[in-house]
Amino acid sequence: MLVTTTNTLQGIEIKKYLKPVSAHVVAGTGFLSDFGASFTDIFGGRSGTYQRQLQSLYDDATNKLIQSAMQIGANCIIGLNIDMDEISGKGKAMFMITATGTAVIIEQGLAVQKNQNINEAINTDYYDASYKLIIELNKLEKDPTHYCQVETLKPLLDSGIPETIDLLLNNLKISCKQSIDISDDYKNKSISFLQRMPFEVATEKIYDSLFESDNTAHINLLKSFIETAGLVDLDKVKSYIKSEDIAKKKGALRIATLKKETFSKSDIIDYERIIELIQQEFPEIGTRSTRKVGILSKERDVWDCPCGREGNTEEYCTKCDNNIYGFKYFEIDQEKAIQVLKDRVEVLSFIFK
Repeated sequence: MLVTTTNTLQGIEIKKYLKPVSAHVVAGTGFLSDFGASFTDIFGGRSGTYQRQLQSLYDDATNKLIQSAMQIGANCIIGLNIDMDEISGKGKAMFMITATGTAVIIEQGLAVQKNQNINEAINTDYYDASYKLIIELNKLEKDPTHYCQVETLKPLLDSGIPETIDLLLNNLKISCKQSIDISDDYKNKSISFLQRMPFEVATEKIYDSLFESDNTAHINLLKSFIETAGLVDLDKVKSYIKSEDIAKKKGALRIATLKKETFSKSDIIDYERIIELIQQEFPEIGTRSTRKVGILSKERDVWDCPCGREGNTEEYCTKCDNNIYGFKYFEIDQEKAIQVLKDRVEVLSFIFK
């Protein structure tokens, strides 16, 4: 997304002004607590540490601002302004970084033309990253099990080239399947990359990866990425619940129960509608009946599973481990999802009363 501090864009038409957007990042004063004691070192080795901390806060605020703009359909932010304020009280102090701007929709054709002009003078780092990315994508195309080495992937994540998402999601799948350690730095870079991605592209790609997965560790990792990167899309959740694809329906419940990065009063209506859809769109896929389980036994309630196992007397099929709705015991089924969403509606109704 194009972000600029100016209120006009030379050579690019602003088609629609949406609304002002803002983002806040609050941090304790701990990272500056030794500032006074180390004043003599501020121009030495420690200054770089403070600069990186402050830059990280500024980057977080800007990324949150971009996500807010994307969620209302913007493809550009103009008039970017970033301020730092101190919040104090009861002997404690914190710093708040506030990023503000105006979310707008710009003419895509002109934006593309401008990007093409910029690309005529791209820097060497971007060229090198693109070159390495092409090599890795070619390897992945030939071999779906290709694992891009983390030290190769990290610079590609930093470059922000959108196509890197295919390498990232494939790496996450393989890492979970083969129990390859994922460091905090690797996770943070991945989440930061996802936050800079166009919202529609990021959600579509990571949701598809979630739907296709049958690995619990992988599913939980993707859920944490979706939640942390602010990629919960309730409109997509509603459409997936109505899908005929059981994997998408199950995935929709996983996404729906995740917390959004920010909540609004309109979310109450969305969550209530999702609850209605869950109640309507998850019929029993097994067949209930009553029959004798043994020669001398009385008739009992049983159910036949679509997997072919007949006469199940327990909640979960003894052959495929699914219940009559198609959920395994460790999955978020419709009852669990409805309870979470009802609690969320209650809290939001209290907040926005």
